[in-house]
Amino acid sequence: MSGAARSLIIVRHAKAAHPPGMADRDRPLTARGEAEARLAGELLTEALSATPTVLVSPAMRTRQTWELLSGASADMVPATYDHRIYSAGWTELLRVLREVPAAARQVILVGHNPGCAELVAELTDEPPASFPTAGVARIAVAQPWSDLSSGHLIGFTVPRVQPD
Repeated sequence: MSGAARSLIIVRHAKAAHPPGMADRDRPLTARGEAEARLAGELLTEALSATPTVLVSPAMRTRQTWELLSGASADMVPATYDHRIYSAGWTELLRVLREVPAAARQVILVGHNPGCAELVAELTDEPPASFPTAGVARIAVAQPWSDLSSGHLIGFTVPRVQPD
């Protein structure tokens, strides 16, 4: 089972607002961010139907991204909101992923930059040059989650809506 293919999907939260005086954790998505999170969900419909393990930062913008993204599937996949993901660098994100149960075939992590971009760069041979909001990296992983150290980038998408 250790050699069986696993899939890791890393999603950076969609575009968030910057209201004056609002705590960073409480920042909501903009209208554009909401639309782009829905588009990301459409791209991930197949992954969402596989009932992945989902790990999400507890910040408002990541929670909203996940809710809109997963709304594209028939049944909302439950998520684990992990405080360690908020403002985590790649080493902390890797620790979180290494705790995923061995039986999980697919993991979706919804987080923030620079941690998401750093993690993709550390795990893959050809990371994207940038990791904008609503970016979705799909990584094939061969080793067990507990030994996660590398993978192969099989796709990177940034869903965008046209401005009004």
